[in-house]
Amino acid sequence: MIAILLSLGGGINITLERDSLYGPHFELPVVPPQMTYKEYRTLAWKFDPYDYVFASLYPGYFHFMIREGRWGWLIAMGRLISTGIMLYGGAKLYSDSNYLTQTPDEYRNNLLKDMAILLGGLGGNLFFYSFDIGHAKWLLREKQLEIYYRYRTFPGK
Repeated sequence: MIAILLSLGGGINITLERDSLYGPHFELPVVPPQMTYKEYRTLAWKFDPYDYVFASLYPGYFHFMIREGRWGWLIAMGRLISTGIMLYGGAKLYSDSNYLTQTPDEYRNNLLKDMAILLGGLGGNLFFYSFDIGHAKWLLREKQLEIYYRYRTFPGK
């Protein structure tokens, strides 16, 4: 019991270290007075390794994070359908695994079809995961550039 509590405490410390975005030597940037908090938060968004893990578990995570709900729901639906296809292929693979009632050719053909369905679902899931990351990064960069241009504040200057 004590080991479980200590492990939870270690996780909390790691989370708190992660939440300090810039470390102890961070200087506050000069923010134009007309900039809103929403725009400032958009400029401060960065994706870290924890976000990639969360995105593998929560479909559309990156798009929901950058407030693009429509894209997030489309990705979530795509991954849900891909997961369903993958589960169907796995169930078919399991149910067709009785090689005693089939000829070797039927068994091989069923095995190849079921593996194709399973791998198609897995490929769809990987596609939507990759699209979530790449498209969200592109959208976030476009939003950030729009804010930089609006206030004529560019990084590094």
